[in-house]
Amino acid sequence: MSTVARVLRTRTGARASGETALRDALGAWEQRLTLERLRTWLIRGAVAALVVACGVLLVGWVTPIPEGELHPWAAAIGLIPLLIATGFALSPRRHLHHAAELDQRLGFGDRLATAWSFRESEQPIARLQRVDALNRLQQRAPGADLHWRPARLELFVVGGAALVTLLLLLTPSPQQKVLDQQAAEQNSVLQTGQQLDALRQAADASSSLTPDQARQLDELLQQAQADLNNAHTQQDATAILARTQDQVNQQLGDPNADLRDEALAAMSETLAAEPQTQALASALQQENPQATGDAMHNIAAQADSLSDVERQSLSRALQRAANVGRADSRSANALANAAQAIASGASADAALNQADAALRDSIQASQSQAAVDATAQRLHDLQARLASGTPLSSDANQPPGQGSAMASVDGNYDLASGTPVALDSGASQTVSEPTTGQNSQGAGVGAGASGQAGQAPPDAQAAENVFVPGRPGNGPADQDLVNQPFSVSGAPRPYRDVLNQYAQSSRDYVDRPDISPAVRDLVKQYFQELENNQ
Repeated sequence: MSTVARVLRTRTGARASGETALRDALGAWEQRLTLERLRTWLIRGAVAALVVACGVLLVGWVTPIPEGELHPWAAAIGLIPLLIATGFALSPRRHLHHAAELDQRLGFGDRLATAWSFRESEQPIARLQRVDALNRLQQRAPGADLHWRPARLELFVVGGAALVTLLLLLTPSPQQKVLDQQAAEQNSVLQTGQQLDALRQAADASSSLTPDQARQLDELLQQAQADLNNAHTQQDATAILARTQDQVNQQLGDPNADLRDEALAAMSETLAAEPQTQALASALQQENPQATGDAMHNIAAQADSLSDVERQSLSRALQRAANVGRADSRSANALANAAQAIASGASADAALNQADAALRDSIQASQSQAAVDATAQRLHDLQARLASGTPLSSDANQPPGQGSAMASVDGNYDLASGTPVALDSGASQTVSEPTTGQNSQGAGVGAGASGQAGQAPPDAQAAENVFVPGRPGNGPADQDLVNQPFSVSGAPRPYRDVLNQYAQSSRDYVDRPDISPAVRDLVKQYFQELENNQ
């Protein structure tokens, strides 16, 4: 047994010594081959990386994606082929594969591959062949006998890919205009949100809005801001502003606001004809609740000291204001009660206090509605400017006619064009307006005029100046029409004798297309009630 063991150990040692000698001899050569393979695959990986990077950069040429966002993606994705090529080049190879490659490149005629294949054989021919292969390797040097040069085609490909990548990096993208437009739209959306924030602050600081209106308006504007944060285009922002404007009009708008404002204007114009109520008329015209209260208190303080003639004149003035202001039923009823109390000679303090409260509430409601309308108009202006691409500058730089948010919320706005005329029961037959001619039309309604404005009355008598105060407009031409007098000629006659004539003339006047439907209905309703009460 000992003899057999020694023989086996001898043979095993011989096989181990032959394999070890081959491994040691091939070690330096295998490192050289691995380095060459790494260089080759790095070039191929670079070509693939550049091609992939070009593909990523070309995405920005067909879709509006900022180039600054594509550059990191191109570098990250392009690194993947390089890593794959490096891993493939450094992956372990079999020694037989290296031996066969060295045989081919060194011209050994399969000596190394054969020696490695029979590395465990102890036959004389195998040992001789192994010794011969080792001797040949010892006579050669890896650095001198293995020369690596990259393929010319690969160099051309990597150079072309690098050139294309460089051009894509330096050349502006054709989508840059689209990107600039998107950036401008996003900037406009951001500025719109800032404008809405200014509107919210203005609404909170406005004294015209009631607490409930201010709260609802703040909620609507806050929701619009939240929606704008998720909007990326002008179309989305424009739709949000349009929806918010509709919500403001629906939730905060008063459908009777125009009638109430016209009623206040008509009452102001009627009260201006009576000296005792001119202060009240001025307060109503300016929509000043404090001045209205002071004027009503003065009327109440002087009511007890008035003569019967003055008392009846004051009563008629209040009654006429109630008649022309029936669109505001509460204020009209309160003025009518005050007129009856003054005419009866009893204490009119309670009735005048009720009229004061009603007029104050109407003025407050009118100012609140004006603030709501101003906010809705501001939203409409923002929507129009956003849709047209106009830069949303600050309020200080806005063009005329588009005041700041605070001015829009707290400002007073003109009512509908056209001025109702208060008809006195003691009015004369003919009304002569300052302008003459067939085409001159005034704001008043003349009984017996029959479309012949400016025609002289048949009986010239003393004329009475009647003031028709209008609401100031935006231009000097409108301001000139305020407090313009016209003459009423003729002796006083009972209104029953001229009522039909006045009614027909007023209907002819308000049927014109330039008269608002609210004024037309108000005048017709007034004369219908007069005809029913005669």
